[in-house]
Amino acid sequence: MKKTFFIYSFLILLFIPFVFITDFFPFMRLGMFAEPVRSSLQTELFTVFVSKNNTTNFKQLNSEKMGIPHSSLEYLGRNYFYKKQSEVFLDKLHQNYSVQKSTFRFYQIIIPLNQTIGDTTLIVEKKYE
Repeated sequence: MKKTFFIYSFLILLFIPFVFITDFFPFMRLGMFAEPVRSSLQTELFTVFVSKNNTTNFKQLNSEKMGIPHSSLEYLGRNYFYKKQSEVFLDKLHQNYSVQKSTFRFYQIIIPLNQTIGDTTLIVEKKYE
C-alpha cells in the first residue's frame, strides 16, 4: 500500500509542471530545442512625443511624471506596436495625461550596430480635442 502510494505520488509530482505549462518556451532554452546565441544587429527604441494645445512644438513624453518608468513605457510601446494596436496605446496614454487638448506621436527608432544615429519612423499620430 505504501509502495504504490509513493509511486503514484512521485509520478504526479513529476508531471505537474507539464500540466501547468501554457507554451513551449521553457523547452526553447534547453537541449535540442535551444537556439544559438547571437548578438543583436540593431537596437530598437519606441518613444512618444506630445504637443500641448495642438501646437507644432513637440516634446518627448516624460513618463516619470505620469508614474510610469521610462523602461516600462518603452516595453508597452513595443508590445502594442507588434500587436498592431498603436492607437490603443496612445488612447491609454492620453487617459493618464493631464492636458485634454493635445497631439500624440508614437515613433519607432532603429539604431544599427556600431552607429549612433538611427532611422526614425512615425508609427501613428493622434489628435485629441
